[in-house]
Amino acid sequence: MLGIPEVRRGLAALAGGLIHLPRRIPYHVAMELALTGAPITAQRAYELGLVNRVVPAGSALDEAVVLARDIARNAPIGVRVSAAMIRGTRNRTVDESWEQQHEQAAAVLLSEDLREGARAFAERREPVWKGR
Repeated sequence: MLGIPEVRRGLAALAGGLIHLPRRIPYHVAMELALTGAPITAQRAYELGLVNRVVPAGSALDEAVVLARDIARNAPIGVRVSAAMIRGTRNRTVDESWEQQHEQAAAVLLSEDLREGARAFAERREPVWKGR
């Protein structure tokens, strides 16, 4: 179960829940959760986009390791730039986001890893990333 139960204890969710929740889920759902303090199930959190996956009890760590391995298989520079772009463009205009992407593109486009990725694809083999 997930929630922001502070109102049930005479408080408000002042650690960021009232700021971040309405940016992640529909406004009226965020309002309901904040004003009732009622918890939601993992399945409902998944439906709302608060969590990416729901796994059986006791297997969250195993699933997190699978996800980490999936990410680690990829080019470190590409992963770093992709994450920075997603984080950095959340509250920017599309034009500002294109500018940010232009600024960060060189790190990827001039990397050894880009050339290795293309070679590995052409040679039908797994790439060996260097993070450069």
